[in-house]
Amino acid sequence: MEDLSTIPLLSWDDFQHYLPPACVDAHAVRASLQASGVICDNRWAVFPKTPAELEEYENDLKEHEDGLKEHEDDRKEHEDVFTRMHAIFDAVVEECKKRLPPGRAQTLGMADSNSQVPQYDDWERTNDGTLCLLTGSDYEWAGIGVSKAFKTNVRDKYENMREIVWSLKHTMRDDPCRRFTFGITIENDRMRVWFCNRSLLFVCDAFDFITDVEKLIRIYSSFVFASPAELGWDPSIRVVPNSKPPVYEIDVYAEGEDKPVTYHSATIIWDYGAEDTLSRATRVFEATDPATGRRIAIKDIWRDDNSETEGAVAEMVFRKLDERGGNFVEYKQFFMGVLRHGDVRVHGETDHTLDLIMRGRNLPPSPGHLILRRHGIYTRVGHNQEAEAYTRHRIHYRIVFADVGTPIHKLPLFKERCQTIIGSLKGHRALVMIGYMHRDISVGNILCVRTSDGKVVGKLSDLEYIMAIDSDDNARNLRTGTLDFMSVEVDAMTYLFRSDANDSEDDDNDDNQANDAPPPNVLVDRTSQAQKLVANLKKSAREGELAFRHNPLHDIESYWWIMAWGVYTHVPTVYLSTAPTTPNLTVLPVGSWSLNEHVAFAREMFPEKLDSLHRFRIIRNHRELKADVLPVQFRPFFAPLMEARAKLVKAYKKAERPATGVNAKAFSGIHQRFLDFFEMIEDVAPDDLRVTCVLDLVLPVQEEADVESNRKRKSREMTVEQCLSSKRARSK
Repeated sequence: MEDLSTIPLLSWDDFQHYLPPACVDAHAVRASLQASGVICDNRWAVFPKTPAELEEYENDLKEHEDGLKEHEDDRKEHEDVFTRMHAIFDAVVEECKKRLPPGRAQTLGMADSNSQVPQYDDWERTNDGTLCLLTGSDYEWAGIGVSKAFKTNVRDKYENMREIVWSLKHTMRDDPCRRFTFGITIENDRMRVWFCNRSLLFVCDAFDFITDVEKLIRIYSSFVFASPAELGWDPSIRVVPNSKPPVYEIDVYAEGEDKPVTYHSATIIWDYGAEDTLSRATRVFEATDPATGRRIAIKDIWRDDNSETEGAVAEMVFRKLDERGGNFVEYKQFFMGVLRHGDVRVHGETDHTLDLIMRGRNLPPSPGHLILRRHGIYTRVGHNQEAEAYTRHRIHYRIVFADVGTPIHKLPLFKERCQTIIGSLKGHRALVMIGYMHRDISVGNILCVRTSDGKVVGKLSDLEYIMAIDSDDNARNLRTGTLDFMSVEVDAMTYLFRSDANDSEDDDNDDNQANDAPPPNVLVDRTSQAQKLVANLKKSAREGELAFRHNPLHDIESYWWIMAWGVYTHVPTVYLSTAPTTPNLTVLPVGSWSLNEHVAFAREMFPEKLDSLHRFRIIRNHRELKADVLPVQFRPFFAPLMEARAKLVKAYKKAERPATGVNAKAFSGIHQRFLDFFEMIEDVAPDDLRVTCVLDLVLPVQEEADVESNRKRKSREMTVEQCLSSKRARSK
């Protein structure tokens, strides 16, 4: 996840188009409020001064002890200057109720006390309240209509921005029924309104809420009397009343059908994808199929609007495997079967971030920009946002799978993890055989499904990013993947083995003996692929450098990182004499193994950031990978892991040896080699070896300090590009 440093800043005239539709005439409401004295001298009567001036007055009263009793009523009145917003809110709402069109009713109320709103666990602060649903006072993030963050001092604006974005993020993250949300910030007398969906976060220019009374009337009236769908709630997923934890009913449409199928008793089984606000926000539910009563899986995702749906891609893969016939059909077992899929519809319209949520109105061509951070205050809202100016509009989409898969990181037995990885790697081999690559291999999309007799079958999921190996689509230039499992070349977006391509290859012929090739009549034309790939690379070459393209070896490297993750970030559960997440974690002494060294090495290998020199060195140099940090039970896995790394590096060198392109013949045989090495690891793994991830451990204070000190030392090393530049300079 990367920091979003700036967001689009819109004028009020542009921004108001994204508010819920106006339901009353703000000018008429103003006239009535002015006649009743709520507005006086063209400002809200409860704010004769700015909030900062009122707060200063309150502080002066407290400092004069002799006059405290005399001014007791004034002091109580000014305890919290922003409680005056209640009077404005109530007056606006009551006046609007007299003018509402038929069918409109109040949806939101104002809540300010800490007992009514969710509390913040990331830092100490007082919650500034929300505009919340009227249905019940005991609610959490699911009841928030509009978040608020108020400060009297304009110098606190960066902290205020951090808090409002944090609130927007949690509203979107914690409630699967939420499609978009709003926020309001105030610094002294300057108000901004915020809007957040899965594609964009943007804000209006600041205005004086005390004197620009019609703007505040427009804001409150639009929010309070909007329908839940206009405020961002999703009517196609509903919480079962009184269910704790929440249980849902979910509608899934299919293309060409007017009515959805409703799946009942749905519970969330995976929602890490919703952590980032501007993202696909992937969630997976386990639910009951109304037709069969079987438990199935529903994946809810915001897909790129210019991409194929995962269901359509899966159907294409199955069709191509059926066309090949023979053994190819058997590969279908290594992919998730699809029962139903389609875009989400809200009141009959496709749930699109631009066409529906933003009502077809894109941002103006040259908006301003609001800086969100200063002096180390970071607002983390996005993921893989390489160009903040580039907006990925998204479509809300659901797909129903015939089986409920378990991600490998949730499997307690190490052997079953190996079996699952091996099965999915066979699925990947099938993809490459029919001419495709995956481009996002990670632990989250390698799933374990158990057959009726208890057998483990590994399946490869998340097919929406697959691409033809010979494609000339510009998307091949984009970095895709999950940070910890991304290949080092995709991380750097450059070829890293070209300088070594002329090194001696002692086993080129040996590599080709383990060829994955099917019979000639179903073999994809590798020569044609290579020629087209070379032509595309030549076309994009600049200044003698080949344009970087994703290829199947990068997927294979992701598999290597996944197996390395299984080996290097885990310990036998029996090593821990207490629960791994308890503050008083105790670890049993086991030979020469050190938890401190193990955790430090694991965090270096999987730093959750781009441009990691340590990962780069591990792939290129076998001496970087250590066996002595591993528990004794894991050390037999070291040799096959090293051999797999060596074969991968040789394949890279062979692929990048041609000066004018990539040698596609280097892809041949690599799957079988990796299957052999991974099966070796599976064979030597004890059947009862249960594992726990060391990255999840709550370490004793001193050990955590030692690990952090080592991490900071490593962070001062050169980046990958700096290392390569240094090497090139020395070679000259």
